Amino acid sequence: MELTIRRALATDALFLTSISFGAKRYWNYPEEYFEVWHDELTITEDYIEQNIVYVAQKKDTIIGYFSIVEVNQEHWNGEVFIRQGYWLDHIYIRPAYIRSGIGTELMEYAQEYCRENGIEKLYIFSDPFANGFYEKLGATYIKESPSSIENRTVSLYEYRIPEKSKEQIEEEELLQKIQEEAERLRQEAEEAERLRQEAEEAERLRQEAEEAERLRQEAEEAERLRQEAEEAERLRQEAEEAERLRQEAEEAERLRQEAEEAERLRQEAEEAERLRQEAEEAERLRQEAEEAERLRQEAEEAERLRQEAEEAERLRQESEEVERLRQEAEEAERLRQEAEEAERLRQEAEETERLIQEAEKAREILQEEDAKQKRKSIFGIPIEKIKHRPIKLEHESLEQKISELDQEFEDDFGDIEEVAEEATLYEIDESEEYDEDHEEYSDDEDDEDYSDDEDHEEYSNDEDDEDYSDYEDDEEYAEDELIEDDREIQIPKLQLDEAEIAALIRPVKDDTSEEEKILENIGTASTEIEVHIKTEKEKMLAGELYIAWGDEFANDKRRARRLLREFNNTDVEDKKSTIKILKELFGSTGEYIHIEPNFRCDYGYNIHIGDNFYAGYECVILDSCQVKIGDNCILSPQVGIYTSAYPLNPEKRSIGYEYAKPITIGNNVWIGGGSIINPGVTIGDNVVVVPGSVVLADVPDNVLIGGNPAKVIKEIETEK
Repeated sequence: MELTIRRALATDALFLTSISFGAKRYWNYPEEYFEVWHDELTITEDYIEQNIVYVAQKKDTIIGYFSIVEVNQEHWNGEVFIRQGYWLDHIYIRPAYIRSGIGTELMEYAQEYCRENGIEKLYIFSDPFANGFYEKLGATYIKESPSSIENRTVSLYEYRIPEKSKEQIEEEELLQKIQEEAERLRQEAEEAERLRQEAEEAERLRQEAEEAERLRQEAEEAERLRQEAEEAERLRQEAEEAERLRQEAEEAERLRQEAEEAERLRQEAEEAERLRQEAEEAERLRQEAEEAERLRQEAEEAERLRQEAEEAERLRQESEEVERLRQEAEEAERLRQEAEEAERLRQEAEETERLIQEAEKAREILQEEDAKQKRKSIFGIPIEKIKHRPIKLEHESLEQKISELDQEFEDDFGDIEEVAEEATLYEIDESEEYDEDHEEYSDDEDDEDYSDDEDHEEYSNDEDDEDYSDYEDDEEYAEDELIEDDREIQIPKLQLDEAEIAALIRPVKDDTSEEEKILENIGTASTEIEVHIKTEKEKMLAGELYIAWGDEFANDKRRARRLLREFNNTDVEDKKSTIKILKELFGSTGEYIHIEPNFRCDYGYNIHIGDNFYAGYECVILDSCQVKIGDNCILSPQVGIYTSAYPLNPEKRSIGYEYAKPITIGNNVWIGGGSIINPGVTIGDNVVVVPGSVVLADVPDNVLIGGNPAKVIKEIETEK
């Protein structure tokens, strides 16, 4: 097919950008590089109008281009120094035509353009994969220069434009050869003339010799005739003998041929038997191959079930871990409460010690005053309220108790710090009250009020009102007993059982994700219940919202891209290789399928194709969900079958959510070029889709549809 090179148009910008990205992706660069190269590889209409851009096309398809940029002033672009002059900015070829000579033809056209416009040399920043191409053309390596990709360099080349084109050089060489050939022919002509003269002399001598020879031969002829007469007689006799032998020989030959024919028939019979055995062997191998394929699929299914079992085991272990952490959190909370109670009792003991010191100080003051003078209060307690029973203060036992509580607090607090690091799934709700069986610890009651405790009758308000009424006049007794005797302090110890501690612990519920709620439920559920959390891939296949991130998606897409690259770069005439690749790529295939390159899909394993299938150039199937295509179906060039879609909610789209719906195409369906089949569509049997249609809804059997959105144009009559 003839190649045409023309000046690029502004409307070619989108095609050239596509070629730039496709040519770069041919070398399997990481996707993060393309985020840095986005502006470099994007060709705009302004770029085409302001620079020298030429495209190469076959018929109406652009398959490559080059661009030359003039730099009027030397400058630094980041860490890269840009020289003044002309630069070969881009030269890219569609991946399908790489290594087919298109790049060389574009460079020859660029040389001719430079010669016509007085451009003597071009500077080139070469991709590492293109260094050999430029060196083969005669470009001179200068140095390595920093690239736009961090920690990566590119080679800087200087390419001097030859003074003469390749055609001119070939014409001069051809003219030189013609001149040399003419000189050689002239010399050969002179030599031929000399040889002709020698030949004439030789001819004269030959004729004389022939005359002498003729005379000699005539004499010999006479002698020969005599001898021949004798010989003829002898030969006649021999001829008769020979005829007899010939007949015998013909009979022997006939017998030999019959023997050879018999041998040939025997060999053909043996060959037929061998071919029959080979056919039986081939059938046996085919059956073994089918059995191997079935076993491979069963192995894959077993592997999938094993992975699911491992995932279930992991979730069970996580559930046990959550339960363990919950128990440790309960234990930590119990220790924390006991530590808080110990701290509160220690503070009460310190307060008691302070009151004792104040009592001693008050006693010293009262000794100086009149013993009979009536005091208004001691320690803030009216005299008439003081209980008759004397209270003894045992300082040493109190200090020992405080020391023991301090030590217990330090030990418990150390245990709390160790457990609290792991108890991250639960928090303490300090606002909750204890149940009714533990009213003395309710938030609504005063911690120091023991009026309801029978073990602390000395603090009862009722007894205060009754017992001290008989001693209002006995001031001396009350004063002496309070000043001279120590008090006996009874410190209550807080003891909670497991039910009381569990009442203070609740799972974290605010701002939790769906996965955390599931883990929370697992922690409180019975261990006999098996809980399965769907993976993002399972959500995708179920038609639910999912996020296409993670190793599972990356590995599947990497596998599909590898197989697509092999398929698109394999000769379509190599049926055996292409069918092998397609059977590995697709979920299932029928007999007699043919797909033209370049073909694209997401995963491949969700595509199921029937018998007698054909797809034209540049077809795309986005198979995030199942795509089922029946028998005898045709996809014209550039047909798109898309199961993937995005939610209308912009917040969900920005997070990365997407979803997929299955597509089903019946038997005997023809989809015209450039048509698009959208997610969730089912197309019936014997349907024809007009080129350029956009199918949004299900299609019944036996109809012709078209338009955007596609509608039924007419029914198709089928032979009954």
